[in-house]
Amino acid sequence: MKKFLLFLSCFLITWCSLQAATPGGKITSATYNASSSTFNVNYTASYASRVHFGLLSIHQGNSIDSPISRKTISVPNVYSYSSSTSLEVNDTLEACKFVVCFYVNDYNSYNPTCCMDVNVTAKGVINNVTPNTDNKTLTVNYGMQHGSSYYSSLRIYDENGKILCNKRIRETINESNPNTNVNTYRNHSFSYSSFADKLVPGKTYTCKLYTNEKLLSVYKFTMPSERIYGNAITLTPANNKLKIRFTLRDTGVNVRFKVSAVSMNGTPTGETKYYDYGRCDKHEGTYEVDVPHYTGQVIYAAELLVNGISVNGASISVYNR
Repeated sequence: MKKFLLFLSCFLITWCSLQAATPGGKITSATYNASSSTFNVNYTASYASRVHFGLLSIHQGNSIDSPISRKTISVPNVYSYSSSTSLEVNDTLEACKFVVCFYVNDYNSYNPTCCMDVNVTAKGVINNVTPNTDNKTLTVNYGMQHGSSYYSSLRIYDENGKILCNKRIRETINESNPNTNVNTYRNHSFSYSSFADKLVPGKTYTCKLYTNEKLLSVYKFTMPSERIYGNAITLTPANNKLKIRFTLRDTGVNVRFKVSAVSMNGTPTGETKYYDYGRCDKHEGTYEVDVPHYTGQVIYAAELLVNGISVNGASISVYNR
């Protein structure tokens, strides 16, 4: 009987030792750090030589044998070793539930030791809104991570909270994904000509960034006062040159100058010349022309020709010694 009890005791000791040395481990916590686009994972491992991690995206439809991120770490083969690691994730992946899978020793993709779910939400910010009254566009400088590829939009509201426009970002920038990397921004421009009459100079409006109907950021901007341009011309003499400053009512037109000089008694003092400025795509411009040097007083005259038609003129009296 004593021999049997001794045998049983030795068997139990051996069995318990084998059980205690069985490799194991678990994830103790898993969180997502939006500022670095990483999953921070704390874990323990017992009697293991290495551990493996796999990251799955429920929204992307990843299977357990094809994770979007995978990592292997060598660990001390001791009882209850604790440590931490991080897994990087692409900022353009859409917000969803992610799954961190943990494996001990062999990477058996169909049999993880344990898994932990982590919810990742979209994040975004509007950095600036710049109206351009010349071409009737609004340029929004924004950053967004984990937003929807299809259902992310910019919306403009008036002072009373009435929506003026709703622009889906992907449609207007023709890019497959409107997300940006962390701490980076993208310019998104769109025309407001369809509701330009509702944007009053000097008044404040609100731009909001949405994804999947979730509000990410709000930015207020003030419409600048629009300058009404006309066809005008002014002259300034400078060292035997004539500086011509001009404004145009329309842009994208061909500009030409007709310049002549006469004495105070009306006698021509030089021939009339034409100067081609060429196509002008701005409302304002300057042009310098050479003029003959005369003693005494002379009048310089210039005409502004737009698409070959004289639209305005100016003259200046100069006394040269």
